[in-house]
Order: sequence, then C-alpha cells, then structure tokens
Amino acid sequence: SADRIRVTAVLVGSVATRMTLDGLEAAGGAEALGLSFEPNRIARIANPSEIATAIGFLISDAASFVTGSAMQVDGGLLARLL
Repeated sequence: SADRIRVTAVLVGSVATRMTLDGLEAAGGAEALGLSFEPNRIARIANPSEIATAIGFLISDAASFVTGSAMQVDGGLLARLL
C-alpha cells in the first residue's frame, strides 16, 4: 500500500510453551488426553524459537515483498489434514 503496511499471518500448530507443557503434565500427559503429535509430519511439538524465527523472517527486510499471505509453521499438520 501507499503506507507500506504489510499484512501477514503465522499459522502455528502445537508449541511447547510453559502453559502448554504445564497443562499436559497436570492432565497426566498427552496420551491421557488422547493427544498425539503424530498428525504433524515432523511428529513433535514446536519450540517457541522456531515460531519466533518465522516471525523474525516476516518482519525482516528479506520479506519486504511478502504481504497478504499466511505462513504455516505447524510441522506439516495442515498438509496432513488436507
């Protein structure tokens, strides 16, 4: 736009935050809740730094021509569901 405002979105899957991990532990683990990280192609939960790296790219000059799009950072979860 004339104001050089770019709009992007980051679509995340499960992220290993303190809140997520504490909640899983309090419930007796992912298995006790019937959860599995197998549906995502990488088969693990993301580290917060992995999400931050993607966001860092989107706000950098390297992504100056990226706008109106969504970046999936979900370990392949959405691709597996489609």
